[in-house]
Amino acid sequence: MIIMKRFRKGQFSTYLKPMIVIIFALLLIFLLHRVLDFQIFVDEGVERADFMEQMNTNFISITRCLRVEDPTALYTLDSEKLHDYNDTYRIKEPSCAEDFEYGYSVKIEHDCLENIGNLPAGTCEPEKFHFGALESSTGPSLSSTMTTTFPVTIDIKDGLRVPGSMEIELRDGDLEELAGAINRIIERSENQDTDVHETVRYSNEQEICSENDKICLKTNMNCIKLREDLESDFSLSPGSYYLDIAYENGELNVHGGNDDGC
Repeated sequence: MIIMKRFRKGQFSTYLKPMIVIIFALLLIFLLHRVLDFQIFVDEGVERADFMEQMNTNFISITRCLRVEDPTALYTLDSEKLHDYNDTYRIKEPSCAEDFEYGYSVKIEHDCLENIGNLPAGTCEPEKFHFGALESSTGPSLSSTMTTTFPVTIDIKDGLRVPGSMEIELRDGDLEELAGAINRIIERSENQDTDVHETVRYSNEQEICSENDKICLKTNMNCIKLREDLESDFSLSPGSYYLDIAYENGELNVHGGNDDGC
């Protein structure tokens, strides 16, 4: 009887130990999964916060470029400058307020108040202005987009100022990232008056190709305009790359993909 009891006890211990190991392993996997989920949640929250902060940064930069010559009128925009931007930057971001990380487009409009002092009728006409990168990444190549409207004041002429609105659409996508990297290198070269060469790590979800001074999604030919013409066109199949981007002697080159364009 004593021998049988010892045998059963040893048999129970033999089965119990693996079960305890399995339970602890499952608990550890569960905890690691929760920790990873939490880290992903935190990272996505940080990226979202950065995206929202960039919206405010772009608004401040744009108003600084367009405001009237009055230090007390921070958000009062000059109508003549708006007309110039509307004509000059129809398909690209203004160099004065260029975003090298994301892409954006702007729509500014104003109505006219009735009975503004003693000004004669017809002095003010409702207007709409557009500028910035009108085309963008689409589908799986577009990570995030956000549209926000800010109140502004428009200085028409002769001291006439009317309320208006500035709508900014901000985009985070493959085209915006690559165009921003290329334009940033050109900007550095021009500011420092020296040649600049960088190796940039880059990933894209859809095929991208270039054509003269544009980079495009090959599926729908949505394009973003670059600051300069490329010396030779390139294309990138979906994947990850180390791109060599150089702006040297006034020539723009991008290497690391296929040697063809759109």
